[in-house]
Amino acid sequence: MTSAETHQQKHARLARQLLDQADHELMAGDLLQSSEKLWGATSHALKALCESRGWRHSKYGHRQEAVKRLSAERDDESISLTFKIAEACHANFYNDWLTAEELEENRHAIRGFIISILGGQDHDDQ
Repeated sequence: MTSAETHQQKHARLARQLLDQADHELMAGDLLQSSEKLWGATSHALKALCESRGWRHSKYGHRQEAVKRLSAERDDESISLTFKIAEACHANFYNDWLTAEELEENRHAIRGFIISILGGQDHDDQ
């Protein structure tokens, strides 16, 4: 984190960075690293959101609660469903059950989730 960078900006930057790394790992065929980077990107995007709203986020349970709050606020169940997809990616890091095709589908869902959380357009898809 640079001295001029806020915690919110740091988490948003890390979310985008990890999302990019997940793409590279997937293209390289490293499904485990791609899975974990997708989980990390999701987690950091949520931390950025929580920072912007003054919500707690230091524990996993805090981020789960943030997902529930955001899903209810936006009346959008896809937020909770995509968080579950990211959790499955995290579990895949330890269990190695997802195929490249499944991970590619998950990547698209998570990318959309992160864009909606951070706001704006994805910097790689402009």
